Order: sequence, then C-alpha cells, then structure tokens
Amino acid sequence: MTSRMAEMRDLASHIIDRKTADFDPSTFEDRYETAVVELIRSKQTGQPVRTEATPRPSNVVNLMDALRRSIDAEKPAAAAKKAPSKTSADRAAGKSEPKKPRAAAKKAS
Repeated sequence: MTSRMAEMRDLASHIIDRKTADFDPSTFEDRYETAVVELIRSKQTGQPVRTEATPRPSNVVNLMDALRRSIDAEKPAAAAKKAPSKTSADRAAGKSEPKKPRAAAKKAS
C-alpha cells in the first residue's frame, strides 16, 4: 500500500472513531411519521387540514432582468474595445475612393 492510501485509511478510521456513538432508538423522534399520523387523525375527525404558510424566499432573482442588466453592463465595455473596421477608418480620414456608378442592367430583348 502506498503512503497516500495509508493516510486516507487512517483519516477514515479517525473520522469513524470520532463520529461513532451509542444509538438509543427510544430517544429518536420521527417528525415525518408524527406529522402523517396527525394529518390522518385530523382527517378522520373531519377537521380541516392545517397547512403551515411557507415563507417565500427573499432572494428570488428574475433571471431575465439579471440577464438584461448583465448585457447592458457589457455594452459600454464592448463598444470601447471594438476597433473601427478599415473601411470606417478610411472614411473617417477621407481616404476612401469615390464609388463608381453602377452599370445599367442589360435590358432583355
């Protein structure tokens, strides 16, 4: 066995030794079972089913809004990075040649 495998085995043994404890089933409370039994009993007696209001999470994010903000944040950075094309640069400097007039299309006889 390599030293690394021996170290991993020793670590696993240490963790198991630290977490090992006596289990007393009489102290264990199954909350799910208790809730189901309570629900069944309330239905048998004709009482309305009690539901707990679950609080809405406060950190819900609208993904479309987040995406739009992200895109908007990138626009100025993208515009600053974009170099003008050669044609645009030439036009801005006044170096482009004037366009030649297009030849008239041949008429079908």
